[in-house]
Parts: sequence; structure tokens; C-alpha cells
Amino acid sequence: MWKVIVMQSFRSIFHTGDVKLKGIVVIADEELSTMRLFKSKLRMTFDDIGCGPDQEFDVTYDSNGTLEYPVKVTKFFGVHGTATIMSRKMNKDEF
Repeated sequence: MWKVIVMQSFRSIFHTGDVKLKGIVVIADEELSTMRLFKSKLRMTFDDIGCGPDQEFDVTYDSNGTLEYPVKVTKFFGVHGTATIMSRKMNKDEF
């Protein structure tokens, strides 16, 4: 029997002014499965993400940062910050 566990990493990024986010590049040293992107509130936590992300991506492994994920500009226009949750599925053999 395979047991799949989802490991998650939460990051908030705050900007000094309003930004118009057009794309995001992910450079990682491990293979990720999904990225969920949120318009960030001040001191956002895992409890604040229950309503779902503003946009979600299936992530392709890219250690060089050559892939850019296009963001829905209408959802991320004039934001002061963003939060991301990166997820990775792990089999029990990886522990």
C-alpha cells in the first residue's frame, strides 16, 4: 500500500508599494507538484488560506529558473504582497 504525504511550504512576500504581478519564476532544488498563489494580507498564516488560492499552478521541475508561470494580471493588480504555498507529494519510501 502506498501512502502519499503532501509537504507544504508557506512564504509571504511584501512589497514597498502597489505592484502589478505578471508572472512568477520558481527555482527549487527539489521537485514540487503545485504552487498556490494568494493576494497577501498582513501576517497571513495557514489559517487564512481556507477559502482557496487566487491562482494555482502545476509546477514543473526547473532548477535554472527558465520557466515563467503567467499570473492573472486582473487578480494581482495593485497588490502590496503575495503569499505562496508550495506543495510536494512524498511517498513513504522518501522518509
